[in-house]
Amino acid sequence: MERYGMLLRLRPEHEKEYREYHEKVWPEVLRLIEDCNIRNYSIFLRDGFLFAYYEYVGADWKADMAKMAANPKMREWWDIMEPMQDPIPTRKEGEWWARMEEVFHTGAYAVQFIFLSPRVSLPRLRRRSRPWPRLRAIPMVR
Repeated sequence: MERYGMLLRLRPEHEKEYREYHEKVWPEVLRLIEDCNIRNYSIFLRDGFLFAYYEYVGADWKADMAKMAANPKMREWWDIMEPMQDPIPTRKEGEWWARMEEVFHTGAYAVQFIFLSPRVSLPRLRRRSRPWPRLRAIPMVR
């Protein structure tokens, strides 16, 4: 799995329209995103900047991006979105969204399971055929 962070400007006069489109993304676009091995895709907005994050779980990112770009429904979506957006001047040639360099990552937000019943041991739980009893997820970092 590879994490991607990207940056783009949103033209202020299009913020309302951009939000409206993203409240109801077309089902064909959502299916294509998943078919192209993209997971956990989010777009954040702050002070006119869009920050996108996703996790790529495929084996050939270039091929998946080409598949996405060749899809007529995705092209239609992009044709609507692009006039609302303003690319970062320092982006690399061929980029619309400027890819960002990851400078830090921690897995410390992974969930740690704590068993609330002291009578149940981990080895016993691994052999259980029914759901684990009384589990509670607690963040490892506070």
